[in-house]
Amino acid sequence: MELLFLIVLFAINGVFAMSELAVVSVRSARLQSFIDEGDQSAVAALKLANAPNRFLSTVQIGITLVGIVIGAFGGSALAGDLAQLLTQAFPTIEDIAYQVSFALIVALTTYLNLVIGELVPKRIALNNPERMAMLVARPMRWLSIAAAPVVTLLSWSTDVLTRLLGIRNEGENSVTDYEIVAMMREGLRSGSFQQQEQEMVKGALELDDLFVREILTPRTEIIWLEQDDSLETIRERILSYRFSAYPVCDGDLDHVIGVVRAKDLLAQLLRGEAFALREVMLPPLFVPETALALDVLNRFKTAPVHMAIILGEYGGIDGLVTLNDIVEEVVGDVDMNDPAVTRRADGSWLLDGNFSIHDMEDILPLFQVPEDEENDYNTLAGFV
Repeated sequence: MELLFLIVLFAINGVFAMSELAVVSVRSARLQSFIDEGDQSAVAALKLANAPNRFLSTVQIGITLVGIVIGAFGGSALAGDLAQLLTQAFPTIEDIAYQVSFALIVALTTYLNLVIGELVPKRIALNNPERMAMLVARPMRWLSIAAAPVVTLLSWSTDVLTRLLGIRNEGENSVTDYEIVAMMREGLRSGSFQQQEQEMVKGALELDDLFVREILTPRTEIIWLEQDDSLETIRERILSYRFSAYPVCDGDLDHVIGVVRAKDLLAQLLRGEAFALREVMLPPLFVPETALALDVLNRFKTAPVHMAIILGEYGGIDGLVTLNDIVEEVVGDVDMNDPAVTRRADGSWLLDGNFSIHDMEDILPLFQVPEDEENDYNTLAGFV
């Protein structure tokens, strides 16, 4: 009977240990997905995870009390019986049989409590923290209410002591980009994420550090239309390059007066209207070369055309950036046959002169731009 009681105590201690680790290890996003499916136990688990102080105090009280009972009961209830067995087996140790049996019982109960009451439950909690947290959330909440007076006293004592030690509560720490990338890397190792997903998340997080000058199409490669071009000239240019939009200039590229979309020109002609370039021309979006890709992406959300004309330091046109250029930084190169990067049979690389100098480290890990020269050039040709 005494042994059965000890096993029950080990199990209770295990529930407390499992509950503690499950709640502190739980991922709020996973719980939210269960809540969206209508699981009310997930609501209780999320409340515990968001405000764990009272719950953790309750668990600590439970673990401490169970540990005391195990030590006291195990030693007093089983030591006498074991002492008799030791005396019968080894009569020479009769004088110290009780002390030896007591020490053995304490060692055995400590071992069993560590395995059954700590290590195994915590391993279970780590394997599936959300499910375990949902399982114990409601019982632990009721237990927290029952233990509220003691928990309040402990919380007050803890607050007083931390203030005396000069420790301040800084609140919740925000998740950093590095932590997200690290989590994606762990997910890749465990098989939760694919390599492409990790690269996309990393690319999205880098948009707020990426200047548009690093991804622009240089002015020497811009295909533009003259405002006085004939329909035939424009038709040949569109058929030759097949872009969705073109800058419209007045005389030269430094005088951009608008942007025209090929589909708007086509719609004008299909409606039987006379060709008029200005009637379908949209106002251009000008951004400085120091603009961040994420800011330009946000401006594209309300812009009539997803093309930004990049202005240099002295007001001239340095190039242009499209929505496709920014998206490629997240999802990778849309054109998988891009000749800008070619790996030769001998292991060497053939790179286009307009290849971004900031992407060189992805291909050649040993390549590094000197810090004092990072803003001096953007392309491989400029570096050379």
